[in-house]
Amino acid sequence: MRRLLPFLLLLAGCGASHPIADKIDLPLPPGATITGTSEKDQGTQIRYEVVYDTDMKAKEIADFYKSKGLDALVQGATVNVVGTSPKGLLLKIDAAPKVQRLEVKIVAIQAKDAPR
Repeated sequence: MRRLLPFLLLLAGCGASHPIADKIDLPLPPGATITGTSEKDQGTQIRYEVVYDTDMKAKEIADFYKSKGLDALVQGATVNVVGTSPKGLLLKIDAAPKVQRLEVKIVAIQAKDAPR
């Protein structure tokens, strides 16, 4: 069962589906398609980025992240989200329209001396 759990969470849309997304420790919404990731060592901190596309509307994205305990603001078709991941990473999430979909960019900052 332990090996099946991550797979089952992914099928349910509750799990991260990429090693960088796993480091952020924040689930992606159902139907998210990861289009880019990066991990940058910036001296005293590590910056993680995950970019994904989704068919969800701005309000749905905001509600999804609010349900995870983050603060979200919808301004027309864009969304701005801030907060902290379960592992204590600082999060900034922006979503904007991109050809009939939303492109969502998650930026997470972790101090180098913080537990990973």
